[in-house]
This record gives sequence, C-alpha cells and structure tokens, in this order.
Amino acid sequence: MKGAQASKLKIPEESIQASIIEYLNLFKFEIQQTSRRGIRCKKCGSKAFGADGVTEGLADLVVRAKHWPAPIWMQIEVKGSDTKISPEQQRLAEAGNTYICYSIDDVIAAIEAFEIKLAVPKEGMCPNNRRKPCSGKCDVGMCARFG
Repeated sequence: MKGAQASKLKIPEESIQASIIEYLNLFKFEIQQTSRRGIRCKKCGSKAFGADGVTEGLADLVVRAKHWPAPIWMQIEVKGSDTKISPEQQRLAEAGNTYICYSIDDVIAAIEAFEIKLAVPKEGMCPNNRRKPCSGKCDVGMCARFG
C-alpha cells in the first residue's frame, strides 16, 4: 500500500509513525513499538535518528484490537515517503500478517484487510453474522467475548 499524499510530500517516517500511534490509541488498540527513533544522547544531548538495535526486517509496530481473539497480533511496517522497503521487510509482508503502510489511510485499509482475512467481526458485531449487532444471545457463547 502507498498513500497518495505520502507520494507527493516528503514526510519523515518518524512523523508518520507518531500519527499512526496517536490514531490507534484513539481506538484503544494495544501497541508494541519495536523501534526507537529520535533518541537523545544522555551525555551530550544530541539527537540520533534511525533504527536502534532492532532485528532487521522486524515491523515497527505490533498491534491488536481488544475484539480480536488472543493471541492475534498484526504487524505494521511504517515507511516514510523516502524510506525503502528492505528485502526482509518485503519477505515478511508477502508471508502474511505484516502490512507496509505509508499513512493512516494505509493502516485503516490494512486493519480492514486483516480482519477480513481472519474473519474477525468488528467490535460490537455478532461473531456469527458480521453484518448485524451482537445480541448477546449467541448459541456458541462467543458474544460475550466480542460484545
């Protein structure tokens, strides 16, 4: 995925990632950030940018929604308008649950695709019929988990 605006504007990856985290926090996603950026040196006070000792190819964010069944997590590799996809990142994206995103719109589309792929109902929706609200009276006893 590549957001239309990200291709026109030069937006640093750190800014996009901060916006994505802020957006996901609004919707109460649990977020694990695997990269640290913009780290200030404790001795001299200068700010260093770039990945900080993470495994090559590891996605920047690992997220889950409370209505996804445990232990389901989704990986988001955040890219700025000028950052390239490494071969490791591309391989992980092609293998499954890692999504390469350049914008919040890409994250929204990735979450929708992820939930469709896993047949996870949206929060408050019936797990047996994803098109209607949960009644709380499910035959298989799952509504309490999702409702």
